[in-house]
Amino acid sequence: MKKTLFAVSIAVALVLLAGPATAKMKGEVNLFLGMKDVSDSDFERIEFLPQEEFPDSMLDVSSMSEYGIGFNFGGVDWPVMIAVDYLMASEDDAYNFTYYGEYDFKLEAELETTEIHLGVRKFWTNHDKFHPYIGGGVAFIDADAELALFGPEMLPVRQASAEWFSQCADDSGTGYWLNTGVMWRITPRISLGFDLRYSDASVD
Repeated sequence: MKKTLFAVSIAVALVLLAGPATAKMKGEVNLFLGMKDVSDSDFERIEFLPQEEFPDSMLDVSSMSEYGIGFNFGGVDWPVMIAVDYLMASEDDAYNFTYYGEYDFKLEAELETTEIHLGVRKFWTNHDKFHPYIGGGVAFIDADAELALFGPEMLPVRQASAEWFSQCADDSGTGYWLNTGVMWRITPRISLGFDLRYSDASVD
């Protein structure tokens, strides 16, 4: 999946570079930085931990830091522009606890997502400075999750210092994305904007 995402990104870059040499094309590149909320990021409970002491909610990676790059390109007379966005998000969390009243343990969880959004985006450019837009299309989403338990390296040592075990999972899915926002044109080549986006796909 990640090789596919990388290949798509390279293809888009080549299209953007070749565009001015072909026909009357226009395009832009935007950088994204923000937050992403995941609707369901639960990790399964480790079987040997007592349920009454360690609930499912002890690890929370649902609010993630996200960054990415977006491409908009098309003909100067097109009503919409082709949109290709590449987004990456990650978050980790840890839970410390004492077992048998004296030994320190730590659970660590990490979640990473990579998304390619392909579709169209409509800009309204009747204002000199502010350009609102909407967009949507197909979303390709890849998710990597890791859960690790750290405990005493030797039982007489009470502080968690060694990794006892770890579990990793990787899955991908296809869904859709929608977004809306507004761009503020500071100069003809530099803009600031606000983007609100929703994407939907199922991964295990």
